[in-house]
Amino acid sequence: MQTDLSRRSVIKAVGGAAFVLAFYPLARNAPPVAAGAVLQPNAFLEISPPDRVTLWLKKCEMGQHIHSALAAIAADELGADMATLNVKQADTDARFGFVGTGGSYAVAGFWRRARPLFAAARDMLETAAAAAWDVGKDEVKVAGGVIRHAASGRRAPLGEFAAAAARLAVPEQPRLRSSSEFLYIGKVAGHRDVERIVNGSARYGIDVRMPNMRFAAIARSPVREGVLEGFERRATLAVPGVQEVFAVGDWVAVVAASSWAAQQGRERLRPRWRYDRYGDVSSDSIRRQLRAALGSGDHVIRQQGKAIAGSRLQRLQCDYEMPLAQHAALEPVNATALVEKGRCTIWGPIHLATQTQGEVARALQIAKENVSVHTTLVGGSFGRKLERDFVIEAAQIAARVRGPVQLLYTREDDMMHGGMRPPSQHRLSFSFDRHARRFALDYDYAAASAWAHQDRSQLSRKGYDWAAALGAVDIPYAFQSLRVRQTDIETPAVRLNWWRGTYRNNHAFASECAMDELAAAAGLDPLELRLSLLSADLSIETFPDDPAQISAGRLRRVLALAAEKIAYRSKRGTGRAVGIACHCYSDVHTYIAHAVDVTVRAGGVRIHKVVAAVDCGIAISPDSVTAQVEGSVVFGLNSALWDDVDVQAGQVMSRNFDHCRLLRLHEMPQIDVHIVASEELPGGIGEPPLPPVIPAFLNAVARAGGPRVRRLPAGDQLELV
Repeated sequence: MQTDLSRRSVIKAVGGAAFVLAFYPLARNAPPVAAGAVLQPNAFLEISPPDRVTLWLKKCEMGQHIHSALAAIAADELGADMATLNVKQADTDARFGFVGTGGSYAVAGFWRRARPLFAAARDMLETAAAAAWDVGKDEVKVAGGVIRHAASGRRAPLGEFAAAAARLAVPEQPRLRSSSEFLYIGKVAGHRDVERIVNGSARYGIDVRMPNMRFAAIARSPVREGVLEGFERRATLAVPGVQEVFAVGDWVAVVAASSWAAQQGRERLRPRWRYDRYGDVSSDSIRRQLRAALGSGDHVIRQQGKAIAGSRLQRLQCDYEMPLAQHAALEPVNATALVEKGRCTIWGPIHLATQTQGEVARALQIAKENVSVHTTLVGGSFGRKLERDFVIEAAQIAARVRGPVQLLYTREDDMMHGGMRPPSQHRLSFSFDRHARRFALDYDYAAASAWAHQDRSQLSRKGYDWAAALGAVDIPYAFQSLRVRQTDIETPAVRLNWWRGTYRNNHAFASECAMDELAAAAGLDPLELRLSLLSADLSIETFPDDPAQISAGRLRRVLALAAEKIAYRSKRGTGRAVGIACHCYSDVHTYIAHAVDVTVRAGGVRIHKVVAAVDCGIAISPDSVTAQVEGSVVFGLNSALWDDVDVQAGQVMSRNFDHCRLLRLHEMPQIDVHIVASEELPGGIGEPPLPPVIPAFLNAVARAGGPRVRRLPAGDQLELV
């Protein structure tokens, strides 16, 4: 394994009874470490007598088992006991550097950057023990929380030699363990927090309680940028438990002794709004805006090969449409804030703690160093809690009252005011010679920009919304000619935010469904067409200044494996068929293929089985990988069938789960997950399994004799039976 880590990346603390390692690659621009301190700034790993090992993690746990996977890496490389490893969530203390989670990069980043640091700690413990026991260092082994010398039978807990190890020089290139030495990597099962979650002791943001804490609800304009003209303060204060009512800009806060009282008080507010803008916006008007923009952009984001020609050339045009969708995480957004003596402390389910810290500081006009953000367990997110609006609002309320206050969105608040999945429209125009097996693709799409809502400065990085190109710019198929052109639109009336899987869902839906249409038009098998066009590796920039590498061989392998496990080539009865789709989530080097077995009858469709094949490199926690794939299948099928958002007169009308249908237990198909054994570097797994789910399902429906669905959701055309 190559690494640019140096001795500067590993800092040892000297003195006391603790041995602390801090690593700069996970905390850039961090202040220097003060020699001699027990707990040093930037310290992520602490070992203290007799056998206490504490690990601080900068990635939040939101159901993706990330603390389990990262703990396994740390425990194996250090030699700690996984069962007793004390894992803590890092806050925004400066010693931790940037604290945040997103992009399914937690495992991949931790493996590349942190693993040598735990190896260095192990090396130092081995050296200290060898000196104390007067034996050769190569005779000392650290594993399972114990330092051993086999020949003499001596053994000691890790903490026994912490102080002595702290006085040693940090090795510049410590030996990394081989896979044969792993006790936990590739074997760890389950979620380390599952017992606390089941018995109710796990603390989510909504569970935060403090002495003298109060609760807040907010009334906001149902139309974006609505102007507050008045509200009924006296009637609201008359509600038992309501204590304070005040406006902050164009929204109104109700502060009460309980969350119920706050919400009841809000019902009596009767706010009056003036809508100067966006009152005429609807779902249909956004669709028309996208349709008008399709093909009009001048951002050619990829062009390769030469146009094909010939007398036998055929043409095929496929249009697809992806609508708005809500994140609908089970835990609505919430945050608890305390502002006193010029400082603000925040607790909540927050993806980007460091970014939140800066934004709260600006909102309150205080120094960033005077804001502390503590991330709790996150009760689902799917991208929603990347946003920080609710945290800033909680801080603004806390600045107006005494003591801590918890802001809790209702389900309706969350669905009305949270950012939604960006909609898009796609046109894939194929030219092909079926006899010569030559294929060309001209891919145009119009996408609503999420960066326009989240960070407009990103639009200038490449001159267009580069996130909207993910999944399009890196199409893996080796067409003889390929042109991809993007058109951005903005939807100021409807807030947008990335959905689990980003725009890759949009593009995989369109391109993988179109691949099946191309196969049918060319008289080819969909699997064979894909395998034949996965003929060359690809290196292409996806994130700005960050080229992605795509292995055609790894994508072929997961396709072939999914097909094998679902018996793709077996004959099935009338109305029953298998659909396939694949995707390379090139940001984090994960390859996924889904195969879906369905029956289509006059009364609807039945989903029998979904087979997933995934190559995510070394699977740190196979149980976690399986769980994420299974969850993605459910998420994708829900989206294919029912996800949409009804916007009328500028207002989001889809406000609860009665408008956000989910699969029922009796509707669930069997899901089989097959993980490719691999020694490749670990990739991500939180988002990558999702993009191929929708097209695999819809391809199965079409092959079984059902409709070719080109506009989502499909629930109005397909009823589950």
